[in-house]
Amino acid sequence: MYYSFERLMIARIDENDVIDSIIAIIVNDKELFRNVSINNNNGTLFWMMVKMLGCQLLKADEEGRLHSIGWVQRAIESSTNKELTAKMISGACLTLMFEWVDSNYQMSPKELSEFVKNMKHL
Repeated sequence: MYYSFERLMIARIDENDVIDSIIAIIVNDKELFRNVSINNNNGTLFWMMVKMLGCQLLKADEEGRLHSIGWVQRAIESSTNKELTAKMISGACLTLMFEWVDSNYQMSPKELSEFVKNMKHL
């Protein structure tokens, strides 16, 4: 399962634009993400995705690529526990993405992207 999500999701994330690339992945694979959202009673898939995205955020921070999402960059860089902070942000963003899927995409991808990028505080 981990391998599948790594190939389906993580490998396609643009490391210079994490939020927009995640939104694009979901838009392009709506059935997959709706299925994960509906058929994930024990949360295993969600937690796997949280860990994977958290690792991507840490890597992006280490390489100085989070500048387009200032609040994420500030939160991770100022944290005394960067790994936990990255997982917390990852979980929040994925929760938002799954709520977006469950609401039948009530916001446009651009509106969702701007919503995430313009958050000032956690």
